[in-house]
Amino acid sequence: MRHPRFWQGGANETSCKVEIAEFQHAFTSKLKGKKVVEDETAIFELGVEEDDAPVKWYKDGVEIIPDGKRITIVSEGKKRKLVIKNCKLDDTGMITAKTTGDESSAPLDVNYHNGFKKGMRDFKQCVEREQIIFNVEVKDPNAPVDFFINGEPVDTSDGRCEVKDLGDGKRQLIINKAQMGDAGTVTCKTPSNKGDEIIESKSNFNVIKGEEAPVMGDCGPVTGVAKKACAMTIPYKVEGEKQSDLEIIVEGPDGKVLKMGKDANLTVHGDRIQLDLINPTREKSGKYKVTMKNAQGTCEKWIDVNIQDKPTPPQSCKVTDVFHDNCVVHWTPPKDDGGTPIKKYVVECVDTTTGNATWSPCASTDDGGPKKIKVENLTQGHKYRFRVVAANKIGVSDPCEMKGDDILMKDPWDEPDPCGKPDILDWSPNHADLAWDPPAFDGGAPITHYIIEQKEKNMGQWVEGKVLTVKEVEEMGKKIKGKVDGLVEGCEYQFRVRAVNKGGPSKPGPPSASMIAKHRFIPPHMIGDGIFDITLKKGRPIRYDLWFGGEPAPSCEWIRNGRTLATDDATSIELYSKNAIYTERNTVLSIPKADRDRDTGRYTIKLVCEAGTFEASANVNVLDVPLKPRNLQPDEIRAEHVKLSWLPPEDDGGTPITSYLVRYMDIDSGN
Repeated sequence: MRHPRFWQGGANETSCKVEIAEFQHAFTSKLKGKKVVEDETAIFELGVEEDDAPVKWYKDGVEIIPDGKRITIVSEGKKRKLVIKNCKLDDTGMITAKTTGDESSAPLDVNYHNGFKKGMRDFKQCVEREQIIFNVEVKDPNAPVDFFINGEPVDTSDGRCEVKDLGDGKRQLIINKAQMGDAGTVTCKTPSNKGDEIIESKSNFNVIKGEEAPVMGDCGPVTGVAKKACAMTIPYKVEGEKQSDLEIIVEGPDGKVLKMGKDANLTVHGDRIQLDLINPTREKSGKYKVTMKNAQGTCEKWIDVNIQDKPTPPQSCKVTDVFHDNCVVHWTPPKDDGGTPIKKYVVECVDTTTGNATWSPCASTDDGGPKKIKVENLTQGHKYRFRVVAANKIGVSDPCEMKGDDILMKDPWDEPDPCGKPDILDWSPNHADLAWDPPAFDGGAPITHYIIEQKEKNMGQWVEGKVLTVKEVEEMGKKIKGKVDGLVEGCEYQFRVRAVNKGGPSKPGPPSASMIAKHRFIPPHMIGDGIFDITLKKGRPIRYDLWFGGEPAPSCEWIRNGRTLATDDATSIELYSKNAIYTERNTVLSIPKADRDRDTGRYTIKLVCEAGTFEASANVNVLDVPLKPRNLQPDEIRAEHVKLSWLPPEDDGGTPITSYLVRYMDIDSGN
């Protein structure tokens, strides 16, 4: 109903329900969705059936109020338009046109006018092995962004290259551990959202050579002075761009790490480091290990450090070859020369006899080579002590003093000890061979010769008999053998020996046994007629009185019938000697009453000595009556006669049987 009219009736009324509704219009077309980018214009249009059809526009259910500038609503006959200029992202939504009786909706998609809000820097560089990051920011956070290196898509498969979406259109290309070959151009591409247009951002980048492991140069043997200074300078270089801190560690000879500021001071310069030891001492000498390292590697160097100081004392001191005014002092070098050669040794002495306990130099060497020196101009009979110091270019060592008793200045020898008692080994009418024990102590000097002294028996004076050099004597085991000649035959001698060295002759040794100068060996022999046969009657005496000789004096043995005789009741054996140069002995065998059975036989005298053996024999026949005949028996018996036979007696009494005497007896008469 367009123009309703109401009439008022009479008294009688009737009623009905009247509904008045808008005229229902309809759209003749549908809205079409629009896709635009920022700042573009979006036009939505559709047709209506009637020119006066009202149309309202909505976005996401909210009526759109035109502002006459950016948003306008146009009604032209049967056409209706919604014009949105300079579209904004916020304009995105569902656009709805409504009229009475109909509506139509279509989406408005306002996309970014994509571009780089922030592009890459035109040029970048990084250091090898470091990370380089390329940042871009695009307007459209949802737009695809692709990175290229030198025209090739970035390969992220090995993890070294990463592409990150940080949100809000921020993207990153991260190259980890950049390599020299990575240098070139990085390109970032993204669509502008206008058709197929692709926009780019480029950056040229360079990879600078990264740092390498440090390399230290040689540092020759370093020399310092104790308690003064010891500095060492070590050249080094690190090629490439610095990427990490340089760490330096110094280990001492004991293997312990030096504490900087306490043990040493370390100064690092661009091409060298300087290490100064604090309070250097000799004990700190040795091999120092310097380790320099950075993130790329380590370099080590061993440096020989010699901290010089005065030498340690000589290790020993002793004195030899002491004479009345000089001696020789020996020493052994110091255990440590202080790190520099010994220039000289100085010997000092103190005279302890005078009571002046002042040490004073008494000798010195010209250089450090000798290990002994002769000290002269000392006072005979005084006692001294000695010590030695070593000197190098730094200074003088502490002294090393001799050990033991003070040194008495005297010649190192005395006269020898006495020789032993001589043994007489051999002799002749004019010489004697002697052997004696040498002195127990030679007096400190070699024996040069021996003096053999001799004395004749019953003479009180010893005289020099023979002087023998050591070359003229012989060693016989532990004894010394020598010969003295010029003796007089028949004289009886004793001998004694003195040993002689540089100190003079020794006291005489004990005298030998006496000896007579004569032939030592003469075979045993008889003097005079010798032994002879004896025949005598029983009861008469038997006597042998014989003289014999030989050298040495022979022993005498009497033998009868193979058995040795000795003095007994029936026999007497006596021995006498004559006082003469050579042996003359008298042996007397005496049997006062001879007995045939006992004493008859062969007598032998046996003489024995070292020169040989002598034997002589004789027969002794003691005469006696015969023994009785044997086996007497009648061979023929007659009235007037009888024939008898018998055997001769076993012993004829020492002489032949001359006759037999036959006797008979009358048994009856007894006559």
